Amino acid sequence: MSAILELAEYLGIESSYYDIWGNQIFATDETRSSLLNAMGFTINTDEDAQQALLKLQRDKWSSPLDPVYIIPAEAQTGRIRIRLAASALQQKIHLLLSLENGDLHQKQISVSQLKPLSEQTIDGQTVAEFELEIPDNLTLGYHMLDLRLPDCQSLSTLVVAPRTCYEPKQVSDNKLWGVAAQLYSLRSQQNLGLGDFGDLAKLVHNAAEHGASSVGLNPLHPLFPANPAHISPYSPTSRSFVNTLYIDVHAISELNESKAGRELLESGHYKEKVAQLNQQELLDYPAVAKLKQQLLEIAYQHFVCEHQTKNTHRSQKFDDFCDEMGAELDTLCTYDALYEHFHKQNPDVYGWKDWPAEYQQANSAAVIQFAQENKQRIGFFKYCQWIADQQLSGIAKLAKQQGMPVGLYLDLAVGCDGSGAEVWGEQDLFVPGAGVGCPPDLLNQLGQDWGLTPINPFALRQKAFRPFVNALRNNMRHAGALRIDHVFGLMRQYWIAPGKDARSGAYVRFPLDDLLRIIALESRRQKCLVIGEDLGTTPDGFGDIAAQAKMLSYKVLYFENQQDGRYVKPADYPDLSMVTVSTHDLPTIKGWWEGNDLKWRTELKLYPSEETRLKELNGRNEERKLLLTALLDAELITPEAASKIDLTSPSMTLELSVAIQKFLASSCGFLFMIPLEDLLSLKEQVNIPGTTWQHPNWLRRLPCPIDKLFSQAHAQQVVKAVNQLRVK
Repeated sequence: MSAILELAEYLGIESSYYDIWGNQIFATDETRSSLLNAMGFTINTDEDAQQALLKLQRDKWSSPLDPVYIIPAEAQTGRIRIRLAASALQQKIHLLLSLENGDLHQKQISVSQLKPLSEQTIDGQTVAEFELEIPDNLTLGYHMLDLRLPDCQSLSTLVVAPRTCYEPKQVSDNKLWGVAAQLYSLRSQQNLGLGDFGDLAKLVHNAAEHGASSVGLNPLHPLFPANPAHISPYSPTSRSFVNTLYIDVHAISELNESKAGRELLESGHYKEKVAQLNQQELLDYPAVAKLKQQLLEIAYQHFVCEHQTKNTHRSQKFDDFCDEMGAELDTLCTYDALYEHFHKQNPDVYGWKDWPAEYQQANSAAVIQFAQENKQRIGFFKYCQWIADQQLSGIAKLAKQQGMPVGLYLDLAVGCDGSGAEVWGEQDLFVPGAGVGCPPDLLNQLGQDWGLTPINPFALRQKAFRPFVNALRNNMRHAGALRIDHVFGLMRQYWIAPGKDARSGAYVRFPLDDLLRIIALESRRQKCLVIGEDLGTTPDGFGDIAAQAKMLSYKVLYFENQQDGRYVKPADYPDLSMVTVSTHDLPTIKGWWEGNDLKWRTELKLYPSEETRLKELNGRNEERKLLLTALLDAELITPEAASKIDLTSPSMTLELSVAIQKFLASSCGFLFMIPLEDLLSLKEQVNIPGTTWQHPNWLRRLPCPIDKLFSQAHAQQVVKAVNQLRVK
C-alpha cells in the first residue's frame, strides 16, 4: 500500500464505493491527493504522505488522553485507554473528574497498577497504552477528566450517553400525522410577502384543530442578512441559530411601542408596498428583507433607549439569551456586521473569503477592534436573533397547548455554506475547497454538489464533538422532532475534490457510533424525536444501526419498492418510520403522476443522454401501473374507478390523489406527513436538485392564505380520510 493511500485510509478517505446501480467506483489518486491537500496536508509525493502520517501518529501517542471518550450509559464499568511513556511506570497519576453537575471525584493511582495493552516506539521512546477504570454509574452528560503526572497534564471530555433516542412510545401509542410546510411559502394578509412566525402560529393552530399532531418545516437556519438573494435553506451561514427574515415584525413589542414604528406601519407607502409584495406569485426576498430590516432597526433603537439604558427586566432577558448562546452568537453577529460592512463598500464582496486578509480570521486583532467599534450594530443582529428565538419558542409552546403530541418538526441541514459565519469562526474544523454532495444516482445522474464545506471528522473529534452538540442542542430546543438531513453523513460523506464536478469524489468515514450516542443523549434531554433522512445510496449496515438507536427512518413512497418493482405494502412499513409521499426535493404527487418533473429535467438538460431520458420516461409509465395496482390491492380505489384512469395521458384526479395519501396513512409508520403542496394538489415542486437560477427553487408561494388551507376541497377530503386512519 502506498503512503498516500495509507494516509488517506488513516484519515477516513475510502478507496472505493458501490453506486446505486451496484458498480464499484474507485477513487483516483488525483482525487485522493486533492482531498488530502484540502484537509491541510501538503502531499506531492509518497514521502510527504509518510511524514504526515508519522506526525499524526506521534501526536496521538504523545498525549496521555484522547480529546474525547464516549462512555456507553449501559456499561457497568467505564474503561478508557491512556498512553504514557515507559519512564512514567514508577510514577503516580492524579485524576480529577469534574462532573457536569459540579461534583468532583479525585484519586491517585500508580501507573504500575494499570493493565498494559500495547506499546509503540515514537522518536526512539517507548510509549505504552494502558487501560484506566473510571467511576461507575456516571450520570448522563458531559464530564471533564484532568490527568496529571509530575511532568505533564492532559484533559479530555467524557460523554456518558445512552444507546437509544427519545422514543415514539413516549409521545403516543397511536399512529400520528402532520403537515409539512415551506415556511416562506405561507400566504396571509398580515405578512410582508413572505411567510413568517405569525403565519406559522396560525398554521399550528389550524392544523391542530383538524387533527394534526405535528407541523414540519424547512430548515430555519440563518442565511445572510446582507445578501437576501441567497435563499436556499440548506445552504446556511450557521446551523445553530434562526433565519431572522421569518420574524413576525407586527408581534415585536418595541415596534408597537415606538412612535416611529407606528407611523411607518400606518403609512400609505408601507401598506402599498406590502400589498404589492403579497400580490406576487414568486417571492421577492430582497424587497421583503429591505422592508423588514427597516422595521427591525426601529424596534432595536427603541429597545436600546427604553430597555437597555434603563436595565429593564426585558433587557435582562436579552442579556440572559446572549449569555446562554455564548461565543457562537458573538461569532455569528460579528460576522453579519462585517459582511454588511464590506458588502456596502463593494456590492461584489460577499463572504469572508472576499474580505481583506486581516479580517479573514475570527479572532484577529482587526476583527476584535471592529467588534469594539461596532457594538451597536452587532447588538442589532443579536437582538434580531433573540426576537426570532422568542417567537419560535412561543409557537412551540402553542403547539403543546393545542394538544399536538409532537409539535414542531424541524430540519437540521447537512452542513454550512463555506463563505458563512460557522466556517469563518472555526476554519480548523472544515475542509476548504472540497464540497459535500452525492455521486450520480436516480435523483441526478450527474451527481450533486450541494455547495457545502465538509467538516473534518478528525478535527471534530479533536474538539470533543462540541460543534455537533451545539447544532443538535440549538435545533432541538424548540422541536418535538428533528429531521437530520442526509443522515448517512453520520457514517460517511461524499466529498467532491476541489475544482471538480460531483463525479470526482470519494466517501469519507465518520464516527457513526459516537455521533449516534450524542444524538441519543441530546434527544433524551430535549425530549425530541429524531428522524434520519436516509434516502440515496445506503451504506451497508446503516439501517440496522439506526433502528437500534430508535431513530425513525424516512420513508418516501416513490422509493419504497420491492425487488420486482411492486410497491411495499402499507403493513410492511417499519413502525419506527416517518412516511410521506414526497419531499421538497421531489415532485409533488400530482407532478409525479403527470410527469411534470420529467418535463423539467428535459428542459433543464439534466439527463446525461437521450437513452437515459427515454428509460426514465418509460419507467414512469410502469411505476404508475404498479402504484395503481397497489391501490387496488389495498382496496383504496375501486376497479371501476381504476378502469377510467388513462395511463397514456395521465391526469391526477381527486379520488386517485386521496387514495394515494390513504395508502401511506394506513401504513405502520409512526408519523405520516403531508406536504402542503400535496394537501392542495399542486403540480410544481419546491426544488429541483442540481439547479439554482434555472428553476424557481424556494420561490413559490402557496395559492391560498393559511386560513383557507384546510377548507379547500382536496384538503378536506385528504384530512377526513387521514383522520379516519390515524388518531392523536
